[in-house]
Amino acid sequence: MKQTEISELEECLRNKELQSEKEHLKSKVVDCQMCQNLQVQVEELKSVNESFNLSIEELYKVRALAEATLRERDDKIFVLQNKLRLLEEQYKVFHEVQSECDSEIFHDTKDNSEKDLILSLQKQLQETAELVVCFADKKYFVSKENESLKDDIKSLQTENNVLKSRESELSEKIDQMKSQVLKLSKKLHISNLEMKQQIILFEEDKRLFLAKNEFLEKVSSSVQKEYNDLMASNDVLRQSLETKFNLLQNDKSLEQTIELIEKEIRDTVKCFDAEKNVFENEISKLEKVLEQRVKDFNEFNTELSKRTNKFETYFSNLEKENALLKSQLASQNYTSLQKENNDLRTSYNVLKEEYEISCAKL
Repeated sequence: MKQTEISELEECLRNKELQSEKEHLKSKVVDCQMCQNLQVQVEELKSVNESFNLSIEELYKVRALAEATLRERDDKIFVLQNKLRLLEEQYKVFHEVQSECDSEIFHDTKDNSEKDLILSLQKQLQETAELVVCFADKKYFVSKENESLKDDIKSLQTENNVLKSRESELSEKIDQMKSQVLKLSKKLHISNLEMKQQIILFEEDKRLFLAKNEFLEKVSSSVQKEYNDLMASNDVLRQSLETKFNLLQNDKSLEQTIELIEKEIRDTVKCFDAEKNVFENEISKLEKVLEQRVKDFNEFNTELSKRTNKFETYFSNLEKENALLKSQLASQNYTSLQKENNDLRTSYNVLKEEYEISCAKL
């Protein structure tokens, strides 16, 4: 009866340990998968940030090229304006000369050399006017190109401002994520210390349980030995009674033999009562020890269930925080979190190895 109860208690304890190990393995698998997903998301964010940096560099290069082109065209426009101003001045001079020549022609039209000079001057004046018109057209096209380049520069400046604002927003979000990661690492460190303390307490409780179990096994073995001794003495007493009964059938001095037998029976009954009292005392003591042992085991079982619930709540909270971090990472874009993520993963691996070692020792 007692051995079956002890075996049932041991079986219950083994089932509890197997269940806790199974739940721990499930939590480890979930945590490893979440760490892998976080690493993949960080790599994706890193590639996106690199593409943003390349696009910003290309925009800076385009802006510098546009500014250089605009400066060159401004220089050309300035030269053309100077030439146009000189041509306008020459046109005014030629116009004055032409008017004077026309007035002289009305007064004196006999000199052929002066007519030839006037014709040549008119021809040069016409060519100058054509050049002025050509330069005016070129100035118009250059001004149009200048305005288009100015519009392009304004658009590039607006894009640059937008990129700067997005960069500032990303830096703020990265700082927020850094603070959150620091808080999470502190929580993991505190939980690591608490887990170590819980493991130490669990080892101490297990040591006490094994010591009590060994004591119960020793007590049960001693009780079994005493019971076997009592059964052997009972067999010896029965054999002696059988031999004496056989002697009674053949002996003539019946009364003396009966007196001797009664005396031996009284002595034997007294010894049997004394041994029975001792055996009953031992049984009561064992029952008390067994009740105390069952009570201790129930207390240990309740404490173990409380600690198991505590670990389950802790890992569920950790999963929620990881899910929150995952959702925030999905809407963020940064690269400086890689180092903190690696540190967090290494601390988690160290914690996992320590917990596995402690479970193996248990």
